[in-house]
Amino acid sequence: MNNNFKNLLDARKRYLEDVLAEKKGFIEQYPDGNLRTMTYKGYTSYYSVRKGIKKYISRKDVETIKKLAQKDYDLKILNAAEEELRLLDEMIEQQMSSAEEIYNSLSPVRQKLVTPVRLPDDEFIRQWLESKKCEPMGFDDNDPEILTAEGYRVRSKSEQLWADSFDRFNVPHVFEPKLYLKGKGWVRPDFVGLNVRERKEIWVEHFGMMDSLSYANDNVFKLHIYERNGFVLGDDLLITLETRKFPLEVKSVEELIRKHFL
Repeated sequence: MNNNFKNLLDARKRYLEDVLAEKKGFIEQYPDGNLRTMTYKGYTSYYSVRKGIKKYISRKDVETIKKLAQKDYDLKILNAAEEELRLLDEMIEQQMSSAEEIYNSLSPVRQKLVTPVRLPDDEFIRQWLESKKCEPMGFDDNDPEILTAEGYRVRSKSEQLWADSFDRFNVPHVFEPKLYLKGKGWVRPDFVGLNVRERKEIWVEHFGMMDSLSYANDNVFKLHIYERNGFVLGDDLLITLETRKFPLEVKSVEELIRKHFL
């Protein structure tokens, strides 16, 4: 089974298990019986039904009415969640062959003769990284030497933080790739990363001197250029900011990676 698909199934299974645990705990706290309603000429009457015996509930007893209504809803949720869990377990157990696995099962000779409906993840990542390769921008003699865990050089501790966070989460990424923006020309964003599951590339810019007015103005203009080129902040363009007083935090970067790249 494709790992991304299995991860989605596992995540859904964990969610349903949490729902079951929560709802089962609530069920025990509800009043006995189930809610029945009867509406006549716009007037609704409420009843508690237990073992076929119907008991009237005063409209003033709103708390009991709501609890019984919630109980009935939660029971339906429990049944639906249990059935979905059963189906998920069957799917996971069957280990269904994915399109990628069918392609991988072919001999190298046959792989060269066919066009897969979807490239295997490793091949897609390889081709994507290859497409983003470009000559490094280089460094001045006075630039600090800051290396990432992967061993390549970056320009700041914050870029190092981004790069090392990408590595920890196994997110394919490229430092200072080329990007053409109408109205600006060729630019070199700090990073471009790949959400493998969605096969979506996301550009990352870190603005590290926001306490400088001229720097801030220049980068606000840069963001306008991105927007004019169709980039959506928080979707295919992410930014992080810092000042001397408020440096970039690991937690902030990791939350962005979890939300947008995994």
